[in-house]
Amino acid sequence: VVEWQRFQALHGGGLPGFSFATGLAERDDFAPGCMTTIPDFLSVEESDAFEAACKTAGGSLSAGFMAVAGLIDRLVRGSDSFTVCTPRSTRRSPAEHYTMGWFAHPVPLEFSVADTFADTVAVARQANKDVRFMIGVPVYPAQKVVDPKLSSMPPEMTSLSFIDTRLIPTYRDLAAHGFTVIGTRRNAKSVHYWVNRVGHGTTLNFMHPDTPDLAAGLPAFADLFRRIIDEVITTGDCNITRDQAHWQAVVDAYQARPAPQMRAA
Repeated sequence: VVEWQRFQALHGGGLPGFSFATGLAERDDFAPGCMTTIPDFLSVEESDAFEAACKTAGGSLSAGFMAVAGLIDRLVRGSDSFTVCTPRSTRRSPAEHYTMGWFAHPVPLEFSVADTFADTVAVARQANKDVRFMIGVPVYPAQKVVDPKLSSMPPEMTSLSFIDTRLIPTYRDLAAHGFTVIGTRRNAKSVHYWVNRVGHGTTLNFMHPDTPDLAAGLPAFADLFRRIIDEVITTGDCNITRDQAHWQAVVDAYQARPAPQMRAA
C-alpha cells in the first residue's frame, strides 16, 4: 500500500500517462476506445537479433522493450526516470494454471533511463525483478485501504505488457487457432500497449482513445520504437545523447511523416 502511494505521488496522486499527448487534457475527458495493431512489427530474425543484443547488454527481451519505451519517454518528455504500470500474472498453484480467467493485475514499474540502451536495459531487468513483491497488491484495493470512500471507477493508467508466446508448447500454431488481442470500444482515457513475441516475430498492439492527437502520436511512437530497435540490432546499442540532434529531429517531425502500416480493429 505504501509503495502504491509513493508511486502515485510521482504523478501528482495519479498513475503514469502516455509519452505522447492523448488530446484528453481534463480529468473527466474520455473518447471512444480503439484497437490499433502492427502485426508484423519485427520478423523472427529481427526479434532474435534484438533479443541477443538485450542479453549481451545484461538484459532480457522483455527488459529490452521496456528500455526502448523508457528511451522514447526521455526523448519526448526529458525525464531521467521511466514509470509505467505493467501486468503480472497472479497464477500460483497448479490448479490456477489450468483455470480460465484473468489472473493478472498491474504493478508499478520504475527505473532510471541512461544515455544508452545498453546501460538502460540491465536496469530495466533488475526493476522488473524488484517489483515482484507487488504482485499480490492490486492498485485499486490498495487505494481503498487509504480512502474507503474512493470512487468505484478503476484508476486510469498507461500500461505496457510483454507476452512471450514461445513459452506455450504449441505457440507456432496459435495463429491457426485464432490467437488475437482482445480490446474494447468503450470510452477510454488511457493508452495500453502490448509487445508480443509470437511465432512469426513480434507484434505491437495498442488499446487507446480514438483522438486526433493519438492518430498522429501512435505512428510516431511505433516509428521511434522501431528505429531504436533497428539501431540496437545494427550496432548493439543506441545512444540518444550522443545522437540527440538526430533523435530530436525525428520526434519534432513526426506529424509530417506517413504512418507505418497499421490497422484498426
